[in-house]
Amino acid sequence: MEKRLKYSDWKELYTDNEEGVYSWLRTTSDGLLSMYAIYEIDATIVELLKILSNDPKYRKIYDPSFFSREYLQRVDEHTWMTYLRVKKVAIVSGRDWILNYHWNVTEDGIVYLTGYSVDREDIVPQ
Repeated sequence: MEKRLKYSDWKELYTDNEEGVYSWLRTTSDGLLSMYAIYEIDATIVELLKILSNDPKYRKIYDPSFFSREYLQRVDEHTWMTYLRVKKVAIVSGRDWILNYHWNVTEDGIVYLTGYSVDREDIVPQ
């Protein structure tokens, strides 16, 4: 992945050489805001995926707007969908959406996790 990145397309977001944290942002030609981050985490892949995929136990710790999450569907071994609801914050009403998550591990042990919203009226909880 790093070999394929054109860093000139990315704006540095945050760097901490002492902690080994590096992150960049970019907006694609169709307006999608993307973030790329590098940080070594002392955790198993299962622990990492629980935190990053909206496990309510962890999400409530780092996101005060979190209201609920419901597992909807497993697409395959590395892909699943959840229904996420957030609370009203100030003048912005509560929101909800379906998130599709996909993860993969490279031969080098690098974990990639992507999450994006999808329109799936057929599986929205009532």
